[in-house]
Amino acid sequence: PVELPATVSESITKKDPIILDFEEKLRQKMGTKAIIDHKGEAGGKISLEYYSNADFNRIMKLLGIITEF
Repeated sequence: PVELPATVSESITKKDPIILDFEEKLRQKMGTKAIIDHKGEAGGKISLEYYSNADFNRIMKLLGIITEF
């Protein structure tokens, strides 16, 4: 017999442990919530949240996109 997840949302929210580890490392490095939506060979996206203009500038500086703010 096939074992189904307890709920539909459980099957949707399970992420590869490697991706979860990368999300945590991004959170630590960037100091903000980071989400990786990995779709295997099809690509995906990385999202970083910011909560103010100063926070946005801080993240841009960490990424090397701006040098000062």
